[in-house]
Amino acid sequence: MPPAAKTAAPRAENGPDDGAGALEQPDEEPEEKPKVRRWRVELNKVEGLPLGFQAQVQIGMPYITVGSLQAGELVDKFNLENPDYALREGDRIIAIGGVGGESRTLLKKLARVRELFIFDCERPLD
Repeated sequence: MPPAAKTAAPRAENGPDDGAGALEQPDEEPEEKPKVRRWRVELNKVEGLPLGFQAQVQIGMPYITVGSLQAGELVDKFNLENPDYALREGDRIIAIGGVGGESRTLLKKLARVRELFIFDCERPLD
């Protein structure tokens, strides 16, 4: 059986034309920009005022999708006061209180919020 071929690591060589002998690096792929926008929403729970959106759960997914919004409720009021951070239909809640998990786990966590809703959100960019 012939011996396995060996390859040598590239070496810098000092020659008359190449100065200090830097190694040539292979072309690197340009870094892709994230295709989502991420932000955090903090809402104080108000007694008697519903959160104001339909939570859509897809089993196995690591987020809850924001469904239809109800006018005059907590999220709607937040959106009117904070248009740059507004939640809209199709946004994803990827963590509640800083903790992520499968969508059903997030839904249970949402139901247990007592005073302050803290949502880490993302929106797919077109």
